[in-house]
Amino acid sequence: MVHPALNLHWLPQGECVQPSQLPVLVIMYGCMQSVLLLVLAVCVVRSQLVFPLNCPNQAVVQNFDSTQYLGLWYENQKYPVIFETGGKCITATYSDNGNNKIGVLNSQRNILTNKVTTITGEAKFTGSTSEASLTVSFQGIPFGDGSYNVLDTDYTSYAIVWSCQDLLLFNTQILWILTREQNPSSTLIDNVRQIIENRGITLLFLKPTDQTNC
Repeated sequence: MVHPALNLHWLPQGECVQPSQLPVLVIMYGCMQSVLLLVLAVCVVRSQLVFPLNCPNQAVVQNFDSTQYLGLWYENQKYPVIFETGGKCITATYSDNGNNKIGVLNSQRNILTNKVTTITGEAKFTGSTSEASLTVSFQGIPFGDGSYNVLDTDYTSYAIVWSCQDLLLFNTQILWILTREQNPSSTLIDNVRQIIENRGITLLFLKPTDQTNC
């Protein structure tokens, strides 16, 4: 995935904000040009979905077992991500870096060149290791660490990962569905999407990741 994580993201058709928010931005632009220019500049770089107000509260997994969480995950669906543009066969592999730190290795294959690219990073717990709230950093990624929150997982088949960061009057969000199997059953994915919807997180921007001919 991925990236926090992990990562920098883009909106469909190059949009940085949702159409429904444009009137708000236009009104505010007249009185807060410098603020909005900063917001939009960061949005372009991070290319994440932009939502109004602060990050909503979302409970993370408690009694989190990082050992069970380690290993290979396949990205099944996500909010669009600019650094993954033209990518397929996207995976995230997590390893034990010691001292309560988790190593991150993200990989993808370019659909045009067939070349595989990777990026490495490290995730750190924001508090207790029993709570699945972490920050992750990657080499060469601007604007500091990103949030990485495991909202739900059974460790063996799926994980729901959500990132949200406050940015002045707005927040930027990223969402991933990760699976242990490269091509999981539709029943599993439908159940995971229902969990997300029950949390009040929009499914509208979730896009499937191509995991064919890898």
